[in-house]
Amino acid sequence: MILGVIGPCEIIIKKENNSNNATPADVKSSSSSLRTISTTITLQSSNQFPNLINPATLLSHPTYSYGFYAGSETGSNSQLYHIIPSVNPSDSPKITTINVGGSSPCNLALSPNLKWLVVANYLHGSVSVIRVNTTSGVPDANPTTVYQLEGKIGPRTDRQEHPHAHFVLVEASGETDLARITVADLGCDLLHVLRLNENDGTIEFISNCVFPPATGPRHITRLDSRYIYIYNIK
Repeated sequence: MILGVIGPCEIIIKKENNSNNATPADVKSSSSSLRTISTTITLQSSNQFPNLINPATLLSHPTYSYGFYAGSETGSNSQLYHIIPSVNPSDSPKITTINVGGSSPCNLALSPNLKWLVVANYLHGSVSVIRVNTTSGVPDANPTTVYQLEGKIGPRTDRQEHPHAHFVLVEASGETDLARITVADLGCDLLHVLRLNENDGTIEFISNCVFPPATGPRHITRLDSRYIYIYNIK
């Protein structure tokens, strides 16, 4: 799992199977001044953070000192976490709990202006938009917008019983203060194309892309300006 790009470095994160550990496994850098992370951050259940279990998705803030975001898909958990690792490995990281207004946050993305955290809530089939403090990277405790996906469900009764937001691709749209969100909806065999207002965090529907029944789009990536590529369950 790639945690993200931090300055001139790309930090590759390995999440161990059936583990609560997020471990820096490799570091690549084009710079001679490289700050290496050598600490495993254990996201374990405790009295202080009882739901911080089994992180399913990680997203780093481009500013290293602003930390990263972790989402859990354990049970009906409706929270994600902002984590700032401690410089001293013996100290605990600073962890802030955020309510996403949905269940099972399985994918995260920052808006182009870095003012909004966009969350795919798998179980609720929704997309949340949470304001991010631009001077600290800390998100608000609650979302500004929760957008519920709609569509005809697919034929797979084991995983297409209702909309399932599995991935969010957030990009600049070419319009001032507007970004584009493309959502992979595994449950309804759709890509939802949405417009994000980067001033107030509201979402508007633009269009849908319909896939054959039981396709189950899961992941999205863009390799050039013309095409996006989809990974599905079929």
